[in-house]
Amino acid sequence: VAFFVKPPIYTIHETLSGTIYMQPSMPSGWANVVSSARSYQGCARYYHYEDTYYGGSVLDCGYSCSSMGAMDNQTESEKGVSRVAHDKA
Repeated sequence: VAFFVKPPIYTIHETLSGTIYMQPSMPSGWANVVSSARSYQGCARYYHYEDTYYGGSVLDCGYSCSSMGAMDNQTESEKGVSRVAHDKA
């Protein structure tokens, strides 16, 4: 089971409707090893992408995923969206 002990370095975008945390490629040692996940900073949506720069298949974990299903050990990039940004989307 792979959980981030500390969050990776995200690109953070502040918008009028909330915050989006973006990781266009996984940090060294984290690509294709994520088998479960919990959102960062309570993000309402936590997207895991099969390819870098948010490409390929995507899994929306919401606040957390105890398993990744078909995306198990496939995450190459990820994005978290704060509740405010999600609710206004």
